[in-house]
Amino acid sequence: MKALILAGGLGTRLRSVLNDIPKPLAPVKDIPYLSYVLNALYSQGLREVILSVGYKAEQFLEFVATQEKNLPDLSIVLVTESQPLGTGGAIKHCYDQYPDDSYLVFNGDSYCDFCLETMLANNPTDIATMVVANVPDISRYGEVSLFENGKVKAFHEKKGLAQEGWINAGIYYFSTDVFKNIPVGESFSFEHKIIPQLLNAGLHTLKARGNFIDIGIPDDYQAMCDKPDKYFALTPAWEQ
Repeated sequence: MKALILAGGLGTRLRSVLNDIPKPLAPVKDIPYLSYVLNALYSQGLREVILSVGYKAEQFLEFVATQEKNLPDLSIVLVTESQPLGTGGAIKHCYDQYPDDSYLVFNGDSYCDFCLETMLANNPTDIATMVVANVPDISRYGEVSLFENGKVKAFHEKKGLAQEGWINAGIYYFSTDVFKNIPVGESFSFEHKIIPQLLNAGLHTLKARGNFIDIGIPDDYQAMCDKPDKYFALTPAWEQ
């Protein structure tokens, strides 16, 4: 199974603390943030990773070489956007070059621990599963409401209310059939165009078992830098 990491964003909200570094490569204890994500995925048995890159794509070349040295049986391929395609267009772009029956998709600037085995075992026939995380303050993200069977009832836009709730963690498992009829090169949002279709078909969820982190703004990036073990409990492969 291929894991696709969307790492092509411009990272404009972190420019005040990062100087021309793509968000996924932001240093955390002198180690790129994306290394923590790859180590977590590797620990769950994933060995094929696609990195969808755009902004400062050349900086990922050295990163990939280092990761493959640390984890020699991990295959990482870079797929570069010549122009911004949005999250959905980027997934389609990667699918056309590396087709598969299903994909695991991750946002390159957020993560939370989840059980891949449970995701696959509990929903073998579902067209899609989305990881949801419980956070103490949903005001930045909007809220996901759930049916008793765990499927998504509705998505609620950001309301500015600092209250506890479930959010979309930006981790998905889905059949790539949903992308087959979308034209190549189209720029669109996965969240706005594809997820509503999946919701109509019955979008299942898996509840995260760890803390959610999104390094998209300086405060949260600093939280990751201060306590990376709060979000990534495993000892990194390069320290074993």
